[in-house]
Amino acid sequence: MNGSEQTADGSDTELAALADECRREAGSDIVLAVDLMIERVQGNEPLHRRLVDPLTRNACVDWLKRSYADAQECGPLPCLSAAELKARGRARAEVTRQLTETLRTRR
Repeated sequence: MNGSEQTADGSDTELAALADECRREAGSDIVLAVDLMIERVQGNEPLHRRLVDPLTRNACVDWLKRSYADAQECGPLPCLSAAELKARGRARAEVTRQLTETLRTRR
C-alpha cells in the first residue's frame, strides 16, 4: 500500500502511531500535541508528503471546480490542440518540480 492509499482509507499506521505518541507525550494539552506532531512530521519527508499531498489535491480540485463553473457562465470551454495540451503538461511538470525543490530547501 503506498502513502496516498494509506491516507485515503485512514489506515496509515505510522501516522496513527505518531499521533498516539504525541498525544501521550502532551497529556491533555492538544495544542502541545499538535505542535509536537507538526515538528516531527516536518522532519520526515515521507510522512509530510502523505499529509500534504491529499490537502494539495483537494485544494486544486476546489479551485478547478470554481474555474470550470465560472467558464461555463461565460460559454463553453475552448478546445485545445494536442500541442497546447502537451505544452500545458510540460509547464505543470516544471511548476511541480520547482515547488518540490522549494519545499525541500525550506527544511
